[in-house]
Amino acid sequence: MLAMADRNGNIHAPVIGLAYQARKTVEDTLAALMVLESPDENSTRKDEEGRRAIPIAGGWHLVTHEYYREEGMSEEARMYWRQKKRIYRATSKTKEDSPRMSNCPVSCTVSGSVQKRKRIVKEKPTQLQVEEYAEEIGQPRMDGTAMFLHFEEHGWPKSWRLKIQKWKAFNYLPSQKQGKNGSNGQRPTWSKMTWPKDWQEARRQVRFLESQVPKYPEATERITAIQVQFNLK
Repeated sequence: MLAMADRNGNIHAPVIGLAYQARKTVEDTLAALMVLESPDENSTRKDEEGRRAIPIAGGWHLVTHEYYREEGMSEEARMYWRQKKRIYRATSKTKEDSPRMSNCPVSCTVSGSVQKRKRIVKEKPTQLQVEEYAEEIGQPRMDGTAMFLHFEEHGWPKSWRLKIQKWKAFNYLPSQKQGKNGSNGQRPTWSKMTWPKDWQEARRQVRFLESQVPKYPEATERITAIQVQFNLK
């Protein structure tokens, strides 16, 4: 039974489990348990009137477990384990008395469940500051307005300036999606055209793109690239 006990001296097992571990019959095991659970006037240890084991829910508690566990220990080991037990008991009592997760570093509910960690922004800018920064990086003020409203709705990042620069690098800003002339987000038809295979197809594309330049000034970049590759004038 000592081999089956946990660190608190509790054994959680049925009688048939004890019989199997002891390699005894169930009848012999029951008889042995009756002896262990009975008071012993001749016992040198008077805990529980000399009983070796007492029934608990789902098993037994060995009264002499701590004594036999420390029997083979040195004095230093005994002091170590006693100190560990004192700390464990004091910590358990403190946890029971104090509110759950009272020192939680993030926002917690009363029941102790952790909520989402909120983003910490050192300095939240005004809409005017975001619009002025958009002009500093060569974008219209409407991009600053759109980014300010976006951050207000979805949360401010740690570095809002870096976020705007990233969106600009990937052409995510509203003015970049709409085109330089403000085409309300409509993609030009020539943007879906495949690259010309010969000089004749290249000339046809150049003529078409030249007609699109007043509406889409960025078409001039594609015209120049086609003329250079196919040596068109």
